[in-house]
Amino acid sequence: MTFMLLLLFAIFMMSMGIFLFIFFKEYVFSKYISIYLMCLALWQMDVAVLYGVDFFAKDTIDILFRIFRAGPALILPFLVTTFYMFVKHFDINVKGIYKVISNRYFLLASYAWGVFIYVSGFTGFQIKEVEEVANYIEPYLYPVYNSGIYFFYSHVALYIIISIHLFIYGLTIKMKNLRILFVTFYSSALMIGLLGILNFSVEFRLLPTSVGIVITSLGVFFAYMSFQRFIIEDIHERAKKQSNIHYLKSNTSTLLHELRNPITILKGFIDLLKQFRSYDEKTGELLKQTDLAVRHLNQIVEGYSDFILSGKMEVARCSIHRIVDESIQMMDIKAAKKKIRITRTYKGEEVFIKADEDRLRQVFINLIKNSIEAIPDDRERREIKLVIHEKSNNVIIDIVDTGAGIARDKWDLIFTPFESSKPSGMGLGLSIVHKIILAHNGHIEIVKSSSEGTHIQVTLPTYDLQEMFMYLGN
Repeated sequence: MTFMLLLLFAIFMMSMGIFLFIFFKEYVFSKYISIYLMCLALWQMDVAVLYGVDFFAKDTIDILFRIFRAGPALILPFLVTTFYMFVKHFDINVKGIYKVISNRYFLLASYAWGVFIYVSGFTGFQIKEVEEVANYIEPYLYPVYNSGIYFFYSHVALYIIISIHLFIYGLTIKMKNLRILFVTFYSSALMIGLLGILNFSVEFRLLPTSVGIVITSLGVFFAYMSFQRFIIEDIHERAKKQSNIHYLKSNTSTLLHELRNPITILKGFIDLLKQFRSYDEKTGELLKQTDLAVRHLNQIVEGYSDFILSGKMEVARCSIHRIVDESIQMMDIKAAKKKIRITRTYKGEEVFIKADEDRLRQVFINLIKNSIEAIPDDRERREIKLVIHEKSNNVIIDIVDTGAGIARDKWDLIFTPFESSKPSGMGLGLSIVHKIILAHNGHIEIVKSSSEGTHIQVTLPTYDLQEMFMYLGN
């Protein structure tokens, strides 16, 4: 009866591992979780065969027990692999013990160690034989250990120590859903290690520990599936945002096309004028400056075209604090001319995100510029405040000015192409800002606006969820 129950547990865990491996095989993290679950399944088979005295001969049980020890032997290197792949994939800077665990040589050493533990289990170095345990209603076999078993004790102890450290690291992850997944996974790993210790005692029956391991394995499985659901919901939300981007593309592409015509004509006239030498030095200098201006304008149009029509971005890990600082510095002169003070407040530690620095700098320059232009000349309070703080898995940037405000009926239109409150405005600045924010999986909105000023809030994810999806994706 116990043999069949334990075998059922093992098959159940193996099925969970195979399910993740088949249906989520394109996601790196799911591969290692599935292999981890399969190792647990082998561990349970290793325990189950000891109760199979009614089904197998003693010598057969001895051989099967040594074969299935691949589960507990290799569970350590696969545990290390999950953390190693996470750190390397997202280029996370870890220190101390975490730097050691995520080191490639430590990973290779853990596999070499696991193989040594497994191979030595086939000899009499660790296990002499299996013998029947008396005084129980249902008979079962138990291994008689040799002096080499202390290597296996060290193996289990190392597994527990690493599980504790990775559990503590999981608590520091800022993204709530990812933190839940990691804490669940590594706390389950820790619990499995502690339950495994009980298996060394012949007085403690193996069935209770197996039940505990199955429960913790279920916790890992459902935590992973919950995280997948969160990611998929986020992907659906992005799909809705993409409809706004398509609208912006269709409108802006026409404008970019029309701009190229006068630029081409201007370039032609300038090239023609250069052929004449009957102008003075001052005119020549003006012609040179005009040529530079036209070429710069052409570069801007081509740059916008490349981004608006293709969405091309150069994404890298960068500091949002530094981007905001540089944006403020570039607008300081313009603000000083209007006697406007720009301040910024950073709450908490420096925040790093995956983003296109140039595009984001363009966003904040545009927003600060709009705030400067919105402050009337007769306004007594002349200031713009930028406040940055983290919330859950996002970084929030608040831009608050003392400008004339935006009419409530314009709030929903302000980020629409060709909508502008300025008499000479083209209505493209904020629409492109909106496009860039959406391309970064972020959000921009007007929180409050009145005749006393406007509060705009930009929200950007601190984790690249698309990349996370492909890790947990490719």
